[in-house]
Amino acid sequence: MLPKSKIIILFLFIVWTATPLIADAESWRYWKQGEVTRALWSEDGFRKIEIDKIPYTIIPDARFYQITKSRTGAFNETSIGIDKVYRTQRVEYLVQGFRIYQLKVLP
Repeated sequence: MLPKSKIIILFLFIVWTATPLIADAESWRYWKQGEVTRALWSEDGFRKIEIDKIPYTIIPDARFYQITKSRTGAFNETSIGIDKVYRTQRVEYLVQGFRIYQLKVLP
């Protein structure tokens, strides 16, 4: 059996190495682009959307934007409701696993 001091050192080492993985979970989110292949539906109390034939769950506080291009060439983002996202639209979305945190409808 290990002495008490070695057990404590082992425990502290495990906590020290695991903390960055837990604390840095947001950095596992990344942006993707695709085409909506199935518009919004509900399943088991969750809102879902299918992009490039992959179903994603929309988190409750997800944000949705419409990107438009002005005559001067500037791009503007306008907040929209999820009901304004339709099949065949090109989108850019912030995803972690199969959960969408933010979605932008591209021009």
